[in-house]
Amino acid sequence: MEETLSFSETKAHLEARISKLDLERNSLTIQMPVLKEKLTALRLEQKARTIEGEIAALHSEKALIEEEISRYDSGISIEGDPNSSPENEPASSSNSDTANPSTPRHNGNASQPEEVISKVEDQLS
Repeated sequence: MEETLSFSETKAHLEARISKLDLERNSLTIQMPVLKEKLTALRLEQKARTIEGEIAALHSEKALIEEEISRYDSGISIEGDPNSSPENEPASSSNSDTANPSTPRHNGNASQPEEVISKVEDQLS
């Protein structure tokens, strides 16, 4: 046969359950801000590591460009050939925007690393 609980037993059981659920809710309510802060800190740390990696790559690229420029500059001074300087190059072999239509146009500024490398490579060949 089925046992039925008296009203007082059912009430006591439900009140105990409610009390336990209230404690769990309060505990979770306290834990949530702490967990959110930790998650925010972890995301910020990851972002900082990503930016540090990007900066390291940019430093490496800058060093390579400076090294290439240095090799080019020292190559001109070692050769001592006045005809190899960019000022004495014929107009047809200069790196103007009209000389090579595939070269990106930057209003004559060689501020982009790719353009600097391209110009150095063109002048070396």
